[in-house]
Amino acid sequence: MRAATTALALCLVAALSAASASRALADADPPSDVLLLQNVYYPYHPKVSPQLQAQLDDITARARRAGFPIKVALVASRSDLGAVGQLFGHVASYASLLQREIAYLRPQPTLAVMPNGYGTDATGPQGPTIVNRLPPPRTVDGMARGAITAVEQLAAANGHPLKTNDLGGGRSAHHRTSSPALFLFAPVLLLVLAVAARSLLRRGRPTQPAQDAAGSCDRSDDGG
Repeated sequence: MRAATTALALCLVAALSAASASRALADADPPSDVLLLQNVYYPYHPKVSPQLQAQLDDITARARRAGFPIKVALVASRSDLGAVGQLFGHVASYASLLQREIAYLRPQPTLAVMPNGYGTDATGPQGPTIVNRLPPPRTVDGMARGAITAVEQLAAANGHPLKTNDLGGGRSAHHRTSSPALFLFAPVLLLVLAVAARSLLRRGRPTQPAQDAAGSCDRSDDGG
């Protein structure tokens, strides 16, 4: 009995050690740390253009609001993977590893992008088929463009389509919202300015008649 208990304890220790080692290995790759707090991991060098970065940030944020909180890792070089650099070029394997590392309580939709292609995990049965249809991006900006397309198609395939009229980004939506307010308050502002100007004119008018009356009185006194 004691031997069986000891053997069971040793098995548990070995399993925990293996799990800890695996987790420590995954923790050594930068995307697994960044994606715990952000929707997108961007390579340090070369950098994605600011315009494409804004578009990718926007579409992942809107996907999250629509009920499809996907995480995206753009891996441009082996250095982006840290201690798991051997997975560079094996995008599907890395997507699976990354998903397991950043998942919390339930599977986390994950998209990994490398110059040679795309990999997904927890993105539904159509996920691999969708990304395999996309051509290899080659450049970092191409990776960002491909990720934008992939996120849109993956969200739709999982029952969370993004509205077409929202695909232009948050800035144009802001202008569409604020312009009617400007037209609404412009007449009120003009009316307030008109009333203020009229009030100032009224204050200035009595000054001249009062001076004329004072001058008349002075001339009457001199004549008397």
